[in-house]
Amino acid sequence: MVIKRFINNKEFSCSLYVVSIDQTNFIVDPGFCNKEILNYLDSIGGLDFILITHGHFDHILGINQLLEVYKDIDIYSFYLEEELLFSSKLNLTKSISRQMIDFSKNYLPLNEGKITIHGISFEVIHTPGHTKGSCSYLFRKEKSMFVGDFIFQASVGRTDLPTGSEFELLSSIDKLKKLRLNNDITIYPGHEKIFKIEELYKINPYFH
Repeated sequence: MVIKRFINNKEFSCSLYVVSIDQTNFIVDPGFCNKEILNYLDSIGGLDFILITHGHFDHILGINQLLEVYKDIDIYSFYLEEELLFSSKLNLTKSISRQMIDFSKNYLPLNEGKITIHGISFEVIHTPGHTKGSCSYLFRKEKSMFVGDFIFQASVGRTDLPTGSEFELLSSIDKLKKLRLNNDITIYPGHEKIFKIEELYKINPYFH
């Protein structure tokens, strides 16, 4: 697995991850898109699909530009996030951006559990709280997990935005604890620094 991280330094410091496994390339959370990203995708052979951890504007605003180049790619999220994804009011694009984002023709909802897309196998874990349909993508073999705004090294995602719930977030934290993931698994969040599971238990007060 090769992971290339791009950070939107102009707005909100959101992270976009371009992931390559064998000959397959995908993006996790395309919150923005620029020439650097498009040039990188071109250099590695293009883009095969997109994974979305949750539907807030800073995780999907780059989709329009990507679809101009890669028109037929599939875009996935957990099925409970569909309402927020396609509501400019709920995903906050209405208040932040003039863009209209509609990728419904490319959209495929996911259920929780193991899945294989383009020959790449991973696990979809429903981790609500930041939003109702927030999910994390666990690549056990590659020792990597993409969590969006569910957790950070020393904190957790906010719950005061549309469909957020503090109760569900705390339940998701308990769920993650019960998975007993290996300490060497790397966590790739939607903002802030990349960290290991072992750091989570040392630094994050929600995991003490």
